Amino acid sequence: MVYTIFFIALFMGLFLENKKNLSYLGFILFLLFIIIGFRDSSVGTDTLSYIVDFKHYAKFSLPEMWNYAWKWKEPMYVIISWIPSIFSTSYTGFLLVWALFPVVSLYVTLKRELENPKDYVIALIAFFILGFFAFYVTGIRQTASLSLILLGYQYLKRIRKDRIKDILLNRNLLLFLLLLSTAYLIHNSSIIFLIALPFLFVKVGWWYLILVVGLFSIDKMVGMEQLTVLSALIFEDRFSTYGTTYESSQNLSAFIMQLILFLICFVNKNKLMLQDCDNIFLINLVFLGLVFQSMSEMMAEMARISFFFGMFYLILLPRVFKLIPKPISNLSYFTFVIVGIIYLFCLSSSNLPVYKFA
Repeated sequence: MVYTIFFIALFMGLFLENKKNLSYLGFILFLLFIIIGFRDSSVGTDTLSYIVDFKHYAKFSLPEMWNYAWKWKEPMYVIISWIPSIFSTSYTGFLLVWALFPVVSLYVTLKRELENPKDYVIALIAFFILGFFAFYVTGIRQTASLSLILLGYQYLKRIRKDRIKDILLNRNLLLFLLLLSTAYLIHNSSIIFLIALPFLFVKVGWWYLILVVGLFSIDKMVGMEQLTVLSALIFEDRFSTYGTTYESSQNLSAFIMQLILFLICFVNKNKLMLQDCDNIFLINLVFLGLVFQSMSEMMAEMARISFFFGMFYLILLPRVFKLIPKPISNLSYFTFVIVGIIYLFCLSSSNLPVYKFA
């Protein structure tokens, strides 16, 4: 029922005026905040383990918490998780605090990068069909890190316009690195996003597709034992609490979904570059997401890493829809939304986890 109400409200955005409507965006994201923040401990495979952490941290005084936090590799997770215990020991308060990260990040980013309610609808349908919602109610730490990096995009895209020799002293770079450092102190895997920096200046080419096909083929040929060893060497115990719950078929379907969306963006790359020169960087980012997703069928951790880059479809995909000629643009919006909702409710139950309020 909760999903039905949300998607009806989201669908109504297709009928609103074709201009920026922050009231509608705020309303939709407030509903999302309620869904994420007021969920039961049974919603999301990792939620209960995070609640156990919160109950543990809630017993600390401020000095005890501070000393304990800096013994961890990810001290900001401990500090932020402890804060709700000042007001209440209810785990709902804990979940609400962490729900602020994705909701605020989405509001700021969609407000800045998109133009009207139809754009918001496309972005949020993509948010669900690409598995971000299902992940956001599971991986609290990485969700917060993703959110901070998404906020940092506004600074990254400005760096592209600066001269190379000025970059190291660039205010935008420093602000981005500040957000990335905070993300790192919540979830260390955030450091992987540094590989995106060279792609600020890389042109999109056909070699992208050759690389993805090659990596996907290697992923199929290499055995599970070798990949498990490689995963342990690269990630240590970073994802050990998650286990390998991603099923092979689920990762394959996510790869196919990303590949289809990337191809749509890729074949329209010239038009997208004319529309906004920053779109070339967005194409590069989602390409990196596809690269990691292509290796995820056998190494499940790669699916998690892919999220750091795949989230930029939320900006890029609505811009692709703006390239569609007006006579059929409305039909295209409606078709995408309806097909997306059918996919979520009928074909991809994992992207809409069984929901219950706390």
